[in-house]
Amino acid sequence: MSKFTDSSLIVEDYSDKRKSDEARWREDLNEHFRKLGFHREVPTPELLREAQDVYRRLDWERPVDDDGNVLPSPPMTSKEDVLDEEAFAVLDEHAIKTPFSYINQHIRYLVSYLLQPTDTDVDKARVLTRWLARCLEDDYVRHLPRTEWTTDDSTASYLWKLRRRTMDYDELFHVLCEHADIKFELVRGCVRNTINYEVGADFKNQRKTWTAALLDGEWRLIDVRWICEAAYGVTKNNWRLIEDEKGKVSTKRAMQENRGTYKTHCRFREFYFLADPEIFVFDHFPDDDKWQLLARTVTYDEAKELPAIRSDFFQEKLTLKSHPKSNVSSNDGQVTFEIGFDTSKRMTFAYKLYRSKGCREQVVSTRSALDRFVFLERDLDEGVMRAVIRFPFVGQFLFELHGSEKSDTHHALLVTYFLTCHDIKEDCKPLPPNIREEWGPGEDTKDMGMVPLTHRKGQIEADDGDAEIKFSLDRELEFKHDLVKGEVDIPVTEGHILHTVENGEMSINVRLPEAGEYALNVMAKEKNKKTRFAPACSYLVSCQDEPLESDPFPDTEGKQLGPTATFAQLGFSEDDPWPSFVTNLVTGEYKMAIKRKRNILVAASLELEEGDTTTDYHNYVSVDTKGELVLICATFPKMGTYTLTVFARNTDAVDDSDLFLPLYVKIIEVVLPTLTGTPVPTTALLPAWCHGYSIKEPEHCCLPSNEKVMMSIAIPEASVVLVKGHPECKMKKNENGYWEGLLKTGPPGSVIDIMAKETNRDQAEKIVSYEVVSKEDLLQMEMKQEVTFRDALNRLESKEAEKQSRIITRLNQAVEDRNRPKLEKCLARAKELNPKGATVDITRAEVLLRELLDEEGRLIARKELRKATRISDIPSLEAAVRKFKHLKMVEEDGDFSAAVEVLRNLLDKKDDVKKDVTLHTATGENLFHGRNTGGVHIYVLPDGHVQQQELTGAESSFLHHSMRSFHKDTTQLTFSEIPESKGDDSFTGPSHHFSGPTLGTSTPQKPHKSSARVPELLREARLKSKMAQQSDDEPDQDEVEAALDEIEKEEHISKDWGGRRTWKNRTMNVFKKYWHSMKEKSQGLRGNTK
Repeated sequence: MSKFTDSSLIVEDYSDKRKSDEARWREDLNEHFRKLGFHREVPTPELLREAQDVYRRLDWERPVDDDGNVLPSPPMTSKEDVLDEEAFAVLDEHAIKTPFSYINQHIRYLVSYLLQPTDTDVDKARVLTRWLARCLEDDYVRHLPRTEWTTDDSTASYLWKLRRRTMDYDELFHVLCEHADIKFELVRGCVRNTINYEVGADFKNQRKTWTAALLDGEWRLIDVRWICEAAYGVTKNNWRLIEDEKGKVSTKRAMQENRGTYKTHCRFREFYFLADPEIFVFDHFPDDDKWQLLARTVTYDEAKELPAIRSDFFQEKLTLKSHPKSNVSSNDGQVTFEIGFDTSKRMTFAYKLYRSKGCREQVVSTRSALDRFVFLERDLDEGVMRAVIRFPFVGQFLFELHGSEKSDTHHALLVTYFLTCHDIKEDCKPLPPNIREEWGPGEDTKDMGMVPLTHRKGQIEADDGDAEIKFSLDRELEFKHDLVKGEVDIPVTEGHILHTVENGEMSINVRLPEAGEYALNVMAKEKNKKTRFAPACSYLVSCQDEPLESDPFPDTEGKQLGPTATFAQLGFSEDDPWPSFVTNLVTGEYKMAIKRKRNILVAASLELEEGDTTTDYHNYVSVDTKGELVLICATFPKMGTYTLTVFARNTDAVDDSDLFLPLYVKIIEVVLPTLTGTPVPTTALLPAWCHGYSIKEPEHCCLPSNEKVMMSIAIPEASVVLVKGHPECKMKKNENGYWEGLLKTGPPGSVIDIMAKETNRDQAEKIVSYEVVSKEDLLQMEMKQEVTFRDALNRLESKEAEKQSRIITRLNQAVEDRNRPKLEKCLARAKELNPKGATVDITRAEVLLRELLDEEGRLIARKELRKATRISDIPSLEAAVRKFKHLKMVEEDGDFSAAVEVLRNLLDKKDDVKKDVTLHTATGENLFHGRNTGGVHIYVLPDGHVQQQELTGAESSFLHHSMRSFHKDTTQLTFSEIPESKGDDSFTGPSHHFSGPTLGTSTPQKPHKSSARVPELLREARLKSKMAQQSDDEPDQDEVEAALDEIEKEEHISKDWGGRRTWKNRTMNVFKKYWHSMKEKSQGLRGNTK
């Protein structure tokens, strides 16, 4: 170690694992990422992108050649970082509008013109590539000479070669790069996803070349041929298309798919310009791994198994949620694929399913065609597109997923999988017909202004045969719907679907007639517009067991459920609305209140539909009017489904046919009738002057014979109220507006009519009627109603017991299948139906659920541990290690040991940095740290002399380890540290606080001739700074920035340029040049302080 004291100034080398041998550097890089666990996982796009990000954070110094150029290594920035759409648009426009006059000139003049608006190497590559993409368009080719004879180096000669296919696009691009002073390399390798590529097969014979260009210090990948030309077509000679999103494929169309022809189109494809290496490798596999430009390299065996992901997959920013390999096998007759997508983007999807021609089609016995075995579901909760394939027979299949953000009809190929089915399910059945490409809410649902509130996936499990689906609406719509039974394609819409639209929501209630799978297709259009109904959404509704309730819904005769248009037109409103379809009513009665703005008579009807018979129960619904409030009360004597209709009297009616207008329609499903209810008083056809009444007592229609009964009724418009045939009952109006009187009922069978008379009328008119019955008959009616109630109660209890039995059966099946989502659902339902206590089945399910959750927790913990190891984040690693130990997990593939080792190294490095910072702070000196790739100590002695000393291997390794964690910004030197000079070669004026660059970079460059002007530029800058401060003006910083640039250029010297000692000597010269002036200024400041 050094013999000098701690007050010495040390300029240390911060280079990270600098290797003189490129191969050794690459081996170290691969080994580092192997230790981090990147090779433990399948190389998905997400994993490779993560490795690139980790590499950039490591700031791993890259090898350089003799000219200081970076050798092939992963780029430190992504395509998105350098992509400037506005600047590229200007460059593209410049390239497209290139004058035709350059065709007959030397190609260097063309390049000179194209480079006019460029500032960077990326700009150069962009404008050259964009010109190449249009150089063979018709308007350009038209200006070519009519013969192939041209000057050898003219633009026309190259275009003729390109047109005659004697030169490739990449070769012409290389010619342009040579004239544009761009360093490039021709990369040879094999490619996938071509016309002749077979998914999962060997692709070594698919040979191709592409370009790697050194642009602004970073190697970038460009496939100029695929940028300029795109081949479209199919050569699936071994496959037959059997199904797509539209269903069965005709023989003619299947033959068109297998023609083996393709077309080439010239168009500019942005994707292959500066494609990120982690994406590029899914298409291009170089012979030399270094041209992968990946921190985590991919082997050929791994590349062969990667899914056939196309460019549009990456352009749409999709992700693989399942099956990271292209070959997928199934032993149970079913495969599920999941593709993640951004739910905020407008993506539509489609698919194609092929079978191998070596497989024999086995048509399902109940169908004459083989189709509809792919369930394409959009899951908005998880943000995935899910494709479930049911294999109809054993064999080999090819599945393609297509998608598009811009079009609903033209979809681009996204990914392809090779499928092998070894066994099929016994009950494999085709799906019911879907009028859309997808199942579940999609982009067409969103376009229609419908947002799903209940079911955001494509499949609905109607366990007991019924389901309710809700949407919120942002506009007024009209709806149509179909319910089609699968396998036999029989529509069962009538009586099994009921939809309501109210309060900005649309609800669809489904009651299946029998077990099976059904397609629920919903169509919609804007209200009151003469347009066709368009598909809006579709669901796959399934029921494994026979439905508990299969009776159809009541026939509403085309009436809209909920409030009608007349409801709002006449000024009616509802403060606390119930849904228009009321289910599972157990109270035996239902009340609803509405408000009216003016005196309009309101009436109601109640009907019970039992099979083909409809029974009128109008005497079980009452309408009580109190000012603007109207209370409708319905009592239900039997269980069943009722239709409650509320009417308003039409004051403009011409005849009795339109005397009453429907206001409101409700469907009420009653499971328990009333226990003691009897009919309400019979309402007569009220006179025109009467707008309603309110009965306080008696509320029931049947009165006991020969009993005294208090009568109380309010009729606001009446001047006289009396009881017909009972003059002894004097009806008097009290202070609350009720007409009251004591009445003695007569013999059984008599009728009591309440009459009323308006002020200007002489004749009283009937309002309501009561019936007098004997006490025995009244008791008999109550006993009969009690029997009806108990029968309904027994049926309800039997149904609940059946529900419990079914849910326990499903629960046990979920336990056997170890299906956690289904187990959670069934367990919650079982606890809801059995609130008294847990049964053996529930307890066993709870134990298994905890076990499954623990397994998932361990799986998540292992993924977290491996991810934390890969990204080398101390807090994440510490938390993951603690969680791993807490769960008492077992190590797999050395993942825990690797995590502990990485964590220990990170903590050791952190401690070393703290010690180093403490040491330098204790000296009280301003230390100047610079990057020095030569492994040299530079010492400044107390007397001002500067010395240097070569580091030994051990010293260099120690200092590398202790200082590598310093951020590069700590190497900056501010002008405040540069003293004012007293001599001719010194600085004048006060110091100005600007941050200067580091004394070196990770990529040294050749010295520039202008470096000799550094002292002069700095003196000028300091002088102008002082003059500007004296005049209270802002100092001009351009000269300062120019001087800093010159210093940076001076210091960016290649280690190997001019020999190793040359770099050290030049570093010493730069350092000595400014040290003495700094020393004098420092001593002067100390003297002033004293």
